[in-house]
Amino acid sequence: MRDLYSRRNVIKIGLGGMVSVAAVGLVGCDSVVPSSAQNASISMHLAFWGTATRDKLTKKAIGMFHEQHPTITITSSYTAFNKFWPALDTNIAAKNVPELFQMDMRYLSKYVRSGLMLDMTQLIYDQTIDLSDFDPLMLAGSKANNSIYGIPLGGNYQCLIYDTVLLAQAGVGTLPATLTWDDYSRYTTEIAKAFKKKVYGSADSSGDISVFEIWVRQRGKELYTVDGRLAFNIQDVEDWFEYWNTLRTTGGCVPANIQAAASGASGPTNSSLAHGQAVFALPHSNEFEAYQALVKHKLDFLSIPSGPQPGLYFKPSQLLSISAQTPFVTQAASFVDFLINDPNGIKSIGIERGIPGSQKAQVLLAPGLTNAQKQEVAFTNAISAGNTIRVKEVLDPPQASQIATIFGNEAGHVGAKKASVATAAQNFYKAAQQLLV
Repeated sequence: MRDLYSRRNVIKIGLGGMVSVAAVGLVGCDSVVPSSAQNASISMHLAFWGTATRDKLTKKAIGMFHEQHPTITITSSYTAFNKFWPALDTNIAAKNVPELFQMDMRYLSKYVRSGLMLDMTQLIYDQTIDLSDFDPLMLAGSKANNSIYGIPLGGNYQCLIYDTVLLAQAGVGTLPATLTWDDYSRYTTEIAKAFKKKVYGSADSSGDISVFEIWVRQRGKELYTVDGRLAFNIQDVEDWFEYWNTLRTTGGCVPANIQAAASGASGPTNSSLAHGQAVFALPHSNEFEAYQALVKHKLDFLSIPSGPQPGLYFKPSQLLSISAQTPFVTQAASFVDFLINDPNGIKSIGIERGIPGSQKAQVLLAPGLTNAQKQEVAFTNAISAGNTIRVKEVLDPPQASQIATIFGNEAGHVGAKKASVATAAQNFYKAAQQLLV
C-alpha cells in the first residue's frame, strides 16, 4: 500500500484545489475555546451516514478516544445517505448542530455558504491536526477555494462491482478487462438472456448523478462551470436516460420496480446486487467491503465503462468536518487527529471509509487487511496508475444536492413510464437551470 500515490500519479492528476464562484469570498469562522472548557468535562456529538458496519467501527474509535481523553464524551448517530441531509438541515434550523459531522463534496459549497463549516486551515497549519504525511492529492481534492472545511477519511473511485459466481453461471464468456458503455450494454443484456430475466445484468444507475458525472466527463465536459452554471447540455441527459431505458427494456438492468425498492436507502443494503437480482452494480470503491459482507458469493472489481476521454477522478469518500458554532474546536480537532494519526484510531475505522490519506495509516493497516480490503487497495492502485483519470477542478455549487435529487426523480419517472426520455431530460434541465439562476 506504500506506493498507492506515487509522485508520478500526484503530478499527473494535479494538486490544485477546486474552485467555485459559489465559494468566493467566504471567510473561515474563527472559534476561541474558553480556557475553562479545556479541562472541564464536555460532550460532543458526531453525525454521519453509513451502514451498521460503519457505526460499529466508529463507536469503537470513539471508545478508544475516550480512554485517552476521559473528560471528552462523544455520542454518535448515523443514518442512510439520503436521510442524512434533511436531518442535518432540521438540526441546523433547531440550532442543534452536531460538533462533528461527515460531509460530502457535492454538498460542501451549500454548507460553507450557510456558515455551518469551520475553516480548518489554521488547525492544520499549527498541527492541531497533523497532516504532515497526508496524501496531497486527496487533500487537494477536498479544498474549496484553497480552504479546508473537512479532512478526508478515505478516498475512492466510482467502479463496477460484480458477483463472480452469478457471472460464471450466466456462461456469457470471459469478462473483458475493460468495457466501453456499449460493451457494458451488450454484456449485461446477454447476462439477462442467460438467466431468462430472473437475474438481471446490472443495477439501474440512471438516477445516480455521480455516475452521470463520469459519463459527462468522458465526453470532455463537467457537471458545472466555475461560475456555477450547467456545463453539459440537454442532449447529454437525453443520451444518458435513453441508455438506461434501453437496458431496462432488454433486461440489461433491473426493471423499475426492483430499482425503486433500492432507491429508498443509501449503500449496498437494499441493492439489487446484494439481493442477487443483478450481477453488476456501479457504486464507489470503498463500499466493496460492505457489499461483500452482504453477499455469500465472491465479488470482484472492474473499472467503470470507459468513454472517449478520461472521466474518473479520485474522490474523498467523505470529509470529517467541525461545526463553526461549537465552542469545543480544539477538542473536536483532537478527535479528527486521533482518527488520522493515532494507531488505535486508525485501526478502529480501518479502510471502511476508503483508502486513508495518511502514509502512516496505510503502512499500519497493510498487514491486517482482509481479502476484501486487499482487493479494494489493489483496484485503487490499478486505477491510480492508469490513464482513465482526470482531476476534478470545479467545486459543485450550493444547489448541487437539490439538482441531484431532481435528476434522480426524473430518471425514476422514465423508469416508471411516467415520462418519456425527452420530457424527463427537459424537465430536469429546466429545473436545474432555474435553481442556478
